[in-house]
Amino acid sequence: MKLQFALCTDENFVIPALVSIVSIFENNMKDECVVTVLTEGVSESAMAKFDTLATKYNQKINVVRIDPSRFQNMVTRGRYPVSMYFRFLLPEILPTVGKVLYIDCDVMVRKSLAHLFSLPLDGKACGVVVDQQCDDVQIQNRLRIKSPYFNSGVMLMNLDEWRIQDYTNKIVDFIESNPSICIFPDQDALNSVLESKVDYLDYGYNLQEMWLTMLDYTRFHYSRYEELEKAKTDPAIIHFCVSEKPWYKECRNPYKEEYLKYASKHDFIGFDERCRYSRFYYRIEAEIQRLKRWQKRFVRK
Repeated sequence: MKLQFALCTDENFVIPALVSIVSIFENNMKDECVVTVLTEGVSESAMAKFDTLATKYNQKINVVRIDPSRFQNMVTRGRYPVSMYFRFLLPEILPTVGKVLYIDCDVMVRKSLAHLFSLPLDGKACGVVVDQQCDDVQIQNRLRIKSPYFNSGVMLMNLDEWRIQDYTNKIVDFIESNPSICIFPDQDALNSVLESKVDYLDYGYNLQEMWLTMLDYTRFHYSRYEELEKAKTDPAIIHFCVSEKPWYKECRNPYKEEYLKYASKHDFIGFDERCRYSRFYYRIEAEIQRLKRWQKRFVRK
């Protein structure tokens, strides 16, 4: 079975992209895997790493350079670079492909995904998993949607349906026409344009960070907890979708050690775990905690 995957990256996320691809190849060795990497441009050394990785596993990695000027009127900010929009071009970049699994670069695959690709998506644009904040009424009100808000970091895209319905242009038009309400630009637009046009998948196909480490802080209704606990037992895909990514020492995700195994499997990738914050930050944080303890003692007295 041929499995089609896609990622978007720039030079800053080349190493995480490589680690994600390692996790794909390691768990789908029985199938032919084709990975399409969409980028504005990466260095020659990065290109060499993609080539080396493909050769190691006898699989295919195609790096496609995208002209970002096509998205010049789109919202970008901080952690949301223009490359997040490149996936909208997959229907035309892969004109003969029916389905492709798009994943963010902070995603780790743990299982064979052949079964996922076999799921029917008749008349639907994507197979998706609800977001860890899916029941946030403020998001639904902002976007004027009634359906649960879904996460766009893992999407099984039905490219045939995208081409028929011209979803790419509809999503681009939405973002250009509604910049003020697109706080999470690509994800908000996908939720608005594709409302009622997606199939919701098991949580285990996009098990998100806050479900594992901060469930009490999510806007995720308790009626979903039983299904979530089942998904946690052996998820197929882990999504490290908070600031403390697994390449930071501060990451507390229980699947971090598993991620590090993929990250350190090939020396040429150049993975290096590092601190997200400086020592000065930690000194300030320690002082704040000391003052909070003093305040509590003062209040008790």
